[in-house]
Amino acid sequence: VLIAVSKRLQNLIRKTDILSRFGGDEFVFVLDHLSEKSELEVFAKKFLNSVRQPFNINGTIHSVSMSLGLSIYPKDGLTAMDLIENADTAMYEAKRSGKNQHAYYNSDIRLQQIKRYEMQQDLERAVEQSQFVVFYQPQIDHKSKAIVGLEALVRWQHPDKGLINPDDFIPLAEEFKLIIPIGEQVLRQACLDIKQLHDDALFTGYMSVNVSGIQIDSDLFLQTVNKILDETQVTPTLLEMEITESVVMTNPEKWIALFKNLKSIGLKIAIDDFGKGYSSLSHLSDLPLDKLKIDMSFVKRLPHDKKARAIAQSIIDLSENMGMVSLAEGIEKQEQQDFLEQQNCEIGQGFLFAKPMPFEALKTWLVEYEATIEQATA
Repeated sequence: VLIAVSKRLQNLIRKTDILSRFGGDEFVFVLDHLSEKSELEVFAKKFLNSVRQPFNINGTIHSVSMSLGLSIYPKDGLTAMDLIENADTAMYEAKRSGKNQHAYYNSDIRLQQIKRYEMQQDLERAVEQSQFVVFYQPQIDHKSKAIVGLEALVRWQHPDKGLINPDDFIPLAEEFKLIIPIGEQVLRQACLDIKQLHDDALFTGYMSVNVSGIQIDSDLFLQTVNKILDETQVTPTLLEMEITESVVMTNPEKWIALFKNLKSIGLKIAIDDFGKGYSSLSHLSDLPLDKLKIDMSFVKRLPHDKKARAIAQSIIDLSENMGMVSLAEGIEKQEQQDFLEQQNCEIGQGFLFAKPMPFEALKTWLVEYEATIEQATA
């Protein structure tokens, strides 16, 4: 395939230009005597459009994508190595924008690269030093008001920057594949904590743990889950895995066997952020799922937004008809809870009930909440 790609690219350049394989699947172009950036833009689009076309190799069709980084002499470097390094930096920026994209080097990209490198170093150190802590947010049964579940939510206790929310580090952790050891630490801590809560008779429900696509795509994921369950002596039926709809629906056939294996040892499976993606009902029916979580982007628009009401009601009905539990996340107002309860949504989660909290604070909250419920029903 690489030979076919190189031949196609060679046909696009001029006699004065140079095409060289730099290593692996990377090529370097040297385009000389271009007076305008617009001329370089023409070449870039020509390269991308050419490689985008399928390759027929011995009767087998191959699809190839290309990311192109561009640097210009002398603005972006005075030596060949400087120009290559800066084009390489721009190429990774193009990769982050999606397939078949191109990007020009600039100083902002370099600064971003430095920040990303520093963040990577910080994350690697955080994994080594176990700087990640787990907060818990209760999940409440709408009818009985009982606490039926807890969602484990990771936070980064940075030694200098303080508590960092997941949105600020999870995407990079996934990119650097550090989400695998981070996820393992979170799962182990969540299992230890749910066991302690049950042993101390503070809570009788389940623990829900978020799992990224990179984690479940690892060949060692099932082995890791079994190992942690053995180490912590947690009953598997107390554990629920949350996976986002977007991850599951990218390749649902791939996950069916894994989900069945997880279910066979007693775990529950929940689809998070449901409604944001493009789920196929046939795929949904094939997956061994226990719960659909209505995405908070719809919940926050309830009960006044007509479309949000229709979507929420559809997901609740779908859950019921397919034998799954419905949960609405991001509930902040009483009117949202009232609407969801009227529509027979089974479980609610959000700031209306409680914010995510550390384990010690959770234990106090559980005692106080149970006392409040007992008083209300007395």
